[in-house]
This record gives sequence, C-alpha cells and structure tokens, in this order.
Amino acid sequence: MQDEKSPAAIRLAAAREVLDRGHGRPKLGGGEEGDGGFTVILKRYSDVTEEELARSDEGEP
Repeated sequence: MQDEKSPAAIRLAAAREVLDRGHGRPKLGGGEEGDGGFTVILKRYSDVTEEELARSDEGEP
C-alpha cells in the first residue's frame, strides 16, 4: 500500500483490504429508518457554534 513504485490501482486495493479487515465490509442497501446506523458530521472546531458546543456538553447530538 505504501510502495510508491506500485501502480495506484494496486495500492488502492491494498488499502481497501486493510480497511475491510480492520472495520469489516460495509453493509449494502438498507439505509432504512431505524436500521441502527448513525450519521457522522465532520466539522472544523473553529466552525462550531456556541449553541452546538452547549448541546454537545449536555450529551445531545
């Protein structure tokens, strides 16, 4: 995966294998309400509002 001499397609395949082994393969389809999944929202700390910070301190999403 980290061998820069290898073709990009081979390196990508190696990275996928590492992730599949470490985290398991993703579930296909579904996406239905109540399927037990969750949503992750990535945000820079500097973009977090005071209201969002207060809610997170209270344990709310």
